[in-house]
Amino acid sequence: MKILQISPKYLTSEDIGGGERYPLELAKALSRYTDTTLLVFGNKRKTIKMQTLRIEIYPNLKISRIIKIEPFSISFVHELADVEIVHVHQFRKVISNFSVLYGKIKGKPIFVTDHGGGDPARFYFFSFAVGPLVSCFLTVSKFSGENLLRYGKPVKVISGGVNVSKFYRRKIRMKENKVLFVGRFLPLKGCEYVVKAVQDLDVELQMIGVPTSPKVMNTLRTLDKNRKIRFRFSVSDDDELAKEYSSSVVTILPSVYRDYYGDFHKGELLPLTLLESMACETPVICTKVGGMPEIVADGETGFLVNPNDPLAIRDRIEYLINNPEEARRMGQFGRRMVLKNHTWDAVAKRCLAAYKESL
Repeated sequence: MKILQISPKYLTSEDIGGGERYPLELAKALSRYTDTTLLVFGNKRKTIKMQTLRIEIYPNLKISRIIKIEPFSISFVHELADVEIVHVHQFRKVISNFSVLYGKIKGKPIFVTDHGGGDPARFYFFSFAVGPLVSCFLTVSKFSGENLLRYGKPVKVISGGVNVSKFYRRKIRMKENKVLFVGRFLPLKGCEYVVKAVQDLDVELQMIGVPTSPKVMNTLRTLDKNRKIRFRFSVSDDDELAKEYSSSVVTILPSVYRDYYGDFHKGELLPLTLLESMACETPVICTKVGGMPEIVADGETGFLVNPNDPLAIRDRIEYLINNPEEARRMGQFGRRMVLKNHTWDAVAKRCLAAYKESL
C-alpha cells in the first residue's frame, strides 16, 4: 500500500518537540514496510531521499512578501492521486483541515493523529466540518482520544516511540549531580514548579529547550534565587541529548492543567521526552496530567506526582539521590518497557494494523 503522511512542519535541529519528531520517525519506520512519503512545508520546493523514505517539501503560499499563511500550499494536491492512505498529523491547522477535505473528495481513507499544537480557534471548524470525514483517529494516548469519540469514528491508540539505536545509556563513570528538563519553555509545561523544587537541594537543574515564552523565561530567572539553573537553548543532535539524559539523576516534566499564571490547559497528550529518558535508563518524574500516567509506572520507571506541587517533586528527587541502586533499577526497567512497547517499529506495526482494519 502507498501511504502519504502530511505534517505541517518539518523537523529541524532547533525543534525538539514531539509534534515535529513524531511524523518523521513514524514515516521512516513505515517506509521499511511499505511505500511511504512524508509531505512537509518549507521555503523552497525540495525532494529528500532518507533511506527508504521519500520526503517532499512544498513551499508555503505567500500572498505578498509580508503576508504568509503558515503553513499552506495547494501545489501538493497531486500527491494524493496515487496513494491508498492519507495520514494527517496535527489537529488544529489550516493545512490539516484542507488535506482532510481534499483527500475525502478524492475518495481516500483519511487518518488523523493529533499532537496538541495549532490554533484552538480552528478546533471548531475541524470538529463540525472535518471531524466526521475522518476514517479513523490514530491517537498517541487514550487521553488524546477521549474528545474524539463524539464523532462516532474509530479511535485507536498507536502511542509514541523512541529511536532506541540513538537513545540508549551512554557510558559514563557516574551520574552527575543534576536533574534535567527537556521541552519548550511554555506555561503548560509547569517549569516554574521544578525550579522551586530544587532551590534548597544540592543539585544543578539543566533546562534544555526553546525559549518560546518570554514570560516564562523571566519567571524562571526570578524564581531561581539560588542559581540552580543552567539553560541550554539547543542541542546539536540526538547523541548529545542522549548523553544529557544518561548523565542525569532524573528527567522531570511537571506539566499542569492550571499553570503558574492561572490559565487552564488541556494537558500533555504524550511527551516523547519521557520515553527518551527511559530509553537512556534514566528514571522520570512527571505529573498526573494528560497521557503521561499511561507510560510512566509509578515506583517502577519513575514517579507520578500531583501537578502544581514543588514539594512532591523535591521529595522524589531526594529519594532518587539517596537511593542510587533503586534509581538504577528504575532506569533499567524503563529501558525494557520502551523496548517492548515504544520502539518506532512497534508504533508503525500498530499503525499498519489500524490502516488495514479500517480499510
